[in-house]
Amino acid sequence: MSSNVKRILISFLISLLGIAGTYFYFEKINPILQFRHDQKPLAQIENLENISRKKLAEHRTWQVVEFGDSLYSGEMVKTSGDSELQIRFLDTNAILNLEPDSAITIQKTKDRVSISLIEGNLFIENLKSKNGFELEMQTEQGSIRLNQAAAKFTKGLDSKLQFDLLTGNAFRIDENGRRVELKRNDGDFNITLPVNMSTVESNAPEIKIKWISLAEPPAADLIFKIGASRANMQVVSAKTFFKNEVLLPAQFGKNRVEISLRNTDGTFTELSSVRFQLRPSVLAMARPTPKPAVVPVVVTKPTAQIIWVGDNSNLQPFAGHPEISLSWLVKNKESVEKVKIKIVDGDQVVVSKVVSANDTTFKTTVKKPGRYLASIEAFDDSEQSVAKSTLRTIVAEEFPFLPKPEWTKKDAVEKAELNGSYSSSWNEIAGALNYKLVLTDASGRLVKEWVQKRTYFSLKGLLPGQYTLTLAGIDLYQRESPQKAAKTIQVLDNSEILAPKLKRMRFK
Repeated sequence: MSSNVKRILISFLISLLGIAGTYFYFEKINPILQFRHDQKPLAQIENLENISRKKLAEHRTWQVVEFGDSLYSGEMVKTSGDSELQIRFLDTNAILNLEPDSAITIQKTKDRVSISLIEGNLFIENLKSKNGFELEMQTEQGSIRLNQAAAKFTKGLDSKLQFDLLTGNAFRIDENGRRVELKRNDGDFNITLPVNMSTVESNAPEIKIKWISLAEPPAADLIFKIGASRANMQVVSAKTFFKNEVLLPAQFGKNRVEISLRNTDGTFTELSSVRFQLRPSVLAMARPTPKPAVVPVVVTKPTAQIIWVGDNSNLQPFAGHPEISLSWLVKNKESVEKVKIKIVDGDQVVVSKVVSANDTTFKTTVKKPGRYLASIEAFDDSEQSVAKSTLRTIVAEEFPFLPKPEWTKKDAVEKAELNGSYSSSWNEIAGALNYKLVLTDASGRLVKEWVQKRTYFSLKGLLPGQYTLTLAGIDLYQRESPQKAAKTIQVLDNSEILAPKLKRMRFK
């Protein structure tokens, strides 16, 4: 065989090997690395600062996550030294805050979400779980399950996991499958204000901290630290100090506050911490800057801001078709030409609409009830973004129907008077505008149907026989209560109702 033929044969084999490798990569590995459209997302990125990454636990390829990205079962999420991440689990509506230099893996089982903390710190709030859905944290001593609870987990370089139950109930499943209830210690210390991961407006670079504690520690033994992240915390002195309340100096922007207790042996124990964003209020931004005597000062226009207004509740009930209503305020809008409204449902953009800078409200219908994320972005006349609102969670939920009415008399069968009269009453239903009553005879024929406001009624002249009476409440949206109260009315044959008589009869 000539050398040319050998080279051609070797090149052909190498090409086949490359084709096979490419096929294996795109068919086996690459689909796993991409978003899996055949799976339901397990969680979603709701708040993100700086760069964080994710990957499948069994792979080495990392992907940079962005705001609104979905997370799937079996993925690992990692934050860098200057990044923070907030995740919302879609099935449980739970919130997970992942601090800098932290890593977790998430896994979906039949009736729970399993989380493993590889390193770092995280805060879990599972106070609004649906249908008893639980969050489970994997530990060396067994799994810790949270239902209607909030907790903090820390894992340091010694790989020892620290657990702090903040509120609610939690239990641990040990190696033998036994359930061990976990309780809070008497010395629990929790910061209540500001809310973790919230945005606070202030006229000055300072923050008011409030807390609750089952065991009141001495004020002189409390140490306050503040900084942009855990890596650069500094001890600060309180400006004012009251019972369970302190005013601390802060900086506009990202802040982290830690409260520690000085022990008798000179060591310190961290009691609680909170992260928040501090931004200047309108009064602080409008306050004139003092001019130096010699150096001229160039006064710039304050930047635009978009602030949500109205009810802070995320729940928006509806009757009929699901609706979403938004209301906002654009401050310092001299440079704002228009605003863009964006509403997303998971990975799908439901609404993307541009309106005038003078518009402050927006209402739209959506296809289905559920949880949506809304944001508003402002643009100037050159299509440049000048302001963006915080992300707002909206839950479109059908307005609850009225409950089943209850008769005052619980008897299912009642007898009318001998003269064919009958009266009855029922308990008032909160939220009912009217009541609808329907009377039918034994054959199902409609005898009478009427609507009234009172909670009692009376009938006269019922003929002998058996009747069925149903009662339903009607709400403000003219909807009848799904469950109706019913009872049977009996008019005896020996009643006093007689057939009419002819007074005069003549025959020819």
